[in-house]
Amino acid sequence: MVQFGVWRHKIAGIPARSFYALALLAFFFPGESVAQSLFTASSGSPFAAGNYPLSVAAADFNGDGYADLAIPNFYGNDVTVLLSNGSGGFTAASGSPFAVTGLNPISAAVGDFNNDGHPDLAVSTQSFPGKVNVLLGDGAGGFSPASGSPVTVGTFAESVAVGDFNADGLQDLAVANQQDNNVTVLLGDGTGGFSPATGSPFATGTNPQSVVVGDFNQDGHSDVAVANSGSNDITVLLGDGSAGFTQAAGSPFAGGNQPLSIKTADFNGDGRPDLAIADGGGTVTVLLGDGSGGFSSAVGSPFTAGSDTYSVAATDLNGDGYVDLATVNFADNTATVLLGNGSGRRRHVPQSCFRSQRSQRTGPEIQNGCGWRFCTRFPRQAEGRAAVLFTGSVLRSAHSLRLSAG
Repeated sequence: MVQFGVWRHKIAGIPARSFYALALLAFFFPGESVAQSLFTASSGSPFAAGNYPLSVAAADFNGDGYADLAIPNFYGNDVTVLLSNGSGGFTAASGSPFAVTGLNPISAAVGDFNNDGHPDLAVSTQSFPGKVNVLLGDGAGGFSPASGSPVTVGTFAESVAVGDFNADGLQDLAVANQQDNNVTVLLGDGTGGFSPATGSPFATGTNPQSVVVGDFNQDGHSDVAVANSGSNDITVLLGDGSAGFTQAAGSPFAGGNQPLSIKTADFNGDGRPDLAIADGGGTVTVLLGDGSGGFSSAVGSPFTAGSDTYSVAATDLNGDGYVDLATVNFADNTATVLLGNGSGRRRHVPQSCFRSQRSQRTGPEIQNGCGWRFCTRFPRQAEGRAAVLFTGSVLRSAHSLRLSAG
């Protein structure tokens, strides 16, 4: 079990060979939908990143219609940008890696912070004090610091997310400060500059590790949910549309054993945002939203993933229209795919939202509607596929795994 008293010591204390860290990002290439699927490595994978890559963000950084990658390198104090060729291959962008100010960049979020139509990056650093570097994209895969970057936030800025918290149409940032037990809200000025909102930072639980933005009470304003690894819970802060926040009724909500990563999606098809939380205990907790800012555990939750589950991603991995989950489990060097059935909570026949398939299996269970069956053959390669990205410190590289359809 990983201890999270001081993150810097935690990172240094984990053997590289057993650390597969952060962020499965799934994105879709044009073509047919993905059906019954297995993972296969893209040609040329793994791709070189930097020194101790810990997370990855995906967007089209050079405007060619393909999703590219931005990878903060924890010990390199820079960000590697890899440009896609559209068939699963990647090459470093000109000028990559791009330097950041502040030690130990750990999280990246994509937005258009200066409204020029090109994706930009916000990169948080796990330093004292924490920094958020704003890197403006030039539309060709290059990046340069915005005026006023970096912005100082709290201690150990573990996670950064994008939203519009004051309803001015400009993108803002929420930053989880792990050692300060709060979230800094930074308001964007539309030119790449940011300043703290009135009342910021806002209190969370102990050791906030991951932050996500959604409209959890469906009032049209951006809200924030935070996974707190020290207090084993989830803080939900409801936005008032003027960059003010109050805790939702019932918050904090139970979030598993050392929650480390949080994502939002509609897992049960009721039109309300739900939450998925990966924890250090090796499980994924799924909380179903009630549309007013409240959450309750899904049937079957928490779901077994692996040993020391570090990060979770939510997307439709098998093309059945239901949101699935994928995790990385660094203690046993595996990835787990949890296929959703869209049920969540049903009145007639209670059933689990998710069923697990581990990445190393040769005959994985494949979800089909609300039923299940086993794949008994190797599927053919499909034109349309979802790609899943891993970053791993052991190889200092990014691994691209494609789903081939049957």
